[in-house]
Amino acid sequence: EDKLLDKWDRLKRSPGPLYQKHMVLPMAFWFSALYGAASCPLADTYLHQLRQAANKALRCKHAGTNALLRFSLSDKMDADPGFFHLVSVIQTFRKVCGRSPRVLDCWRL
Repeated sequence: EDKLLDKWDRLKRSPGPLYQKHMVLPMAFWFSALYGAASCPLADTYLHQLRQAANKALRCKHAGTNALLRFSLSDKMDADPGFFHLVSVIQTFRKVCGRSPRVLDCWRL
């Protein structure tokens, strides 16, 4: 997450509206933070830390706020790192199944 510290600071200082900042999260943050994570197990605590850091950088960290709820209920679902990771896993699985039909046969009932 050290590689994201500079990006978090820039996001925090950005004068843009909140909806634009939500649009930037998947492109600028989740791609680099979750690179290669589609092919290996990922701890829930890591996703929680990403949500917390994004919540803080978006200046939405007030008393009683929940980062999981904030990003889960966002208009842009990709703003949540958990959803972004889930979509990434499904896309990777589809690519693997498309390249190797034998893998797909293992998943058929």
